[in-house]
Amino acid sequence: MNLDIACRREAARTSLRTVVVAAMLLTFLVPPQGSLAAPEAVAPSDLEVSSYQEDAQVSEGVARERLETQARGAGLVGEIRGALGEGYAGVWFDNERGEFVIPLVEIGQREIVKAIMRDDGLTDDYRFAAAGDSWEELEATQASINGSLRQDEELVFSTSLDVAANRVQVKLPSEISASRRAEVEAMAASAPTEVEVWVSPEPGAEKMLCWRVVADNACDKPLRGGVGIGPYSGEGAVRCTSGFQALGNTYGHPYIVTAGHCAGAPGGTTQPWAAKETQAVEGEVCACPERKIGYMDAIHTSPDDWAVIHVGLTSFWYQESWPNVVAWWQGAGQQPLHPEYAINGEATSYIGEYACHSGAYTGTSCGYVTKLNLYIIDPADSHVTEHVTEVAPACVHEGDSGGPSSPAISRSA
Repeated sequence: MNLDIACRREAARTSLRTVVVAAMLLTFLVPPQGSLAAPEAVAPSDLEVSSYQEDAQVSEGVARERLETQARGAGLVGEIRGALGEGYAGVWFDNERGEFVIPLVEIGQREIVKAIMRDDGLTDDYRFAAAGDSWEELEATQASINGSLRQDEELVFSTSLDVAANRVQVKLPSEISASRRAEVEAMAASAPTEVEVWVSPEPGAEKMLCWRVVADNACDKPLRGGVGIGPYSGEGAVRCTSGFQALGNTYGHPYIVTAGHCAGAPGGTTQPWAAKETQAVEGEVCACPERKIGYMDAIHTSPDDWAVIHVGLTSFWYQESWPNVVAWWQGAGQQPLHPEYAINGEATSYIGEYACHSGAYTGTSCGYVTKLNLYIIDPADSHVTEHVTEVAPACVHEGDSGGPSSPAISRSA
């Protein structure tokens, strides 16, 4: 029987078990500033609720309530930072108690924040905490530490901001010598803000098992986030995942966002990129031809990791309307949970926020924002990436790069 469907996720040819790091690093790729309004709160989906239930070990009712609370506070970071200015010290969500926590450096800031929380319908869903240093002061300390440690070209490390503890975190490799670690700890002790130095566990201690759940996926128009893309080859090889849709600030040209390092794929900068189109399905076989999108128009690999693909006027995927939607996948060979999950706003992430990621290889999985402002050095080639947001637990594999990550419920980028 022939079926016409909007999206198609084919079963894997092999049941390959892949071991990946539990706290995978996902670069949040967002449309140009100002292209989206403030996020709109919507009811949580079954995927979001069930995933949160499992991660937080709570009932369905508690999971739904906490996710709805986060939705009402989707724009809190921008609102509070704008109101407090240099006195801003962060925002985080306590998933144990189901409430926001607002660190304050001055007691006089309380009334300003109270008004914001009241206007957002969060009067009973937050608490204050004392903070010794502002976000800007923590960032300054982090930048200073990054500069000092980068002088040692052989040292692999990462740093981030721990807003809940109001400090900078420095992560060192397990093989670091005792003397070098002591030097870093001494530098941290003399910093103007609190700095925590810790050594990563032995290799394998932070790993979890993920199954390969997809061999291919495809969707009809519109071109959306979460589908496999790659340089046009005639064979449809998936190299990365499409991210959010975007429009050019000057002429309004349509673009698709992905990871900057995807440009390193064979033909990444010389061939047009392509995605497969869903056509009629006969049983488990999908006739999904490769359709050209366009060429990469901008590539950034350091310190940020993003690229945009220009959707040309003659492209199969070109259309006047350019809705920002994402495909949310479930098991191999099954219809997607959300073939057109709408993204209707943009907001800054915060620690404890629950977010979901769609990848062309592992599908859709959700987890908590665990780190902000991550500064990472790739041990393979000493490549530096900054401004990374960490989400865990989440299953991510080669081929998922560039896939969209968005907070649950508020549907914001």
